[in-house]
Amino acid sequence: ILPSGGNLSTFNSGNPVQFFIYSGQEIAPNSLNTDDNGNIYVTGPYSIAGGYDTTVRKFSSSGVLDNSFTAQAGGSSARSVSYPGFVFDASDNTSYSYGMDQNYKMLIAKKTATGTSDTSFGTNGVALVDFTDTYYDNVKSITGYEFGSSFKIILTGRTRAQSTAALANISLARIDANGILDTTFGTSGKISIPTLLSTYTGNLFSAIDYDNGKLYVMGFSATGIVS
Repeated sequence: ILPSGGNLSTFNSGNPVQFFIYSGQEIAPNSLNTDDNGNIYVTGPYSIAGGYDTTVRKFSSSGVLDNSFTAQAGGSSARSVSYPGFVFDASDNTSYSYGMDQNYKMLIAKKTATGTSDTSFGTNGVALVDFTDTYYDNVKSITGYEFGSSFKIILTGRTRAQSTAALANISLARIDANGILDTTFGTSGKISIPTLLSTYTGNLFSAIDYDNGKLYVMGFSATGIVS
C-alpha cells in the first residue's frame, strides 16, 4: 500500500497475493518481515505430531513467490511443543524460531538466508538449554546484542517442575552466536527468578539497553501483576 493509501501497481499488478503457507494445513500467520532488497517473509506455525513446525514463505518486492527458498527446515528436531515464536534478522536475512523441544528443553533453531538449517549453529541448526530440576523449559522471547567483541543471544522463558501445582520461574540463558551456552552468564549460563504462577506458557518480553548492556524482562509474576 502506498503512503497515500492506494495499492502499489508494481506489487502483483496492484492486487493482493493469495497463497497457502502450507497446503492442507490451517495456519495463522504470526509475523511479517522484509529485508533490505524489499523481499517479504511471511511466517506461520502449524500443528504436527504433537508440536508445531514453523513455515516461512518468501516473496519478491513485486509479490512473486520465491520457490528456491526453503519454506521448512529442521524437521522434528526444530519442532516446538509449545506455540513457537519467530525472529527475523535483517542484517543478514537469517532467522530464528524458538519454543520448547519434545524433551521439554528450551529450543532455538536458526535458518540461513535461503531458509535452510544453519548447521554452524548448535547441533545441525538447533540449540537446546536444559534447566536443572525443572520439567517445562520454554523460550518466550529472544534478544540478540553485541557483547564486547562477540554476539550473544538471551533466551527468556519460563521453567516449571512437572507437577501442575508447581510454581514457575522466569528463566534466562545466554548463548553465543554459534548456539553454545555461554557459561560466564549467571550460574553456568543461566539464571531463574521465582514467580507465584504455575504457567510455563505465559508471555514474556525482553530488551537490551545498548548503552550499558543491561537486560530488562517483563511479564506476569502473579495473577494480574506485571513485574
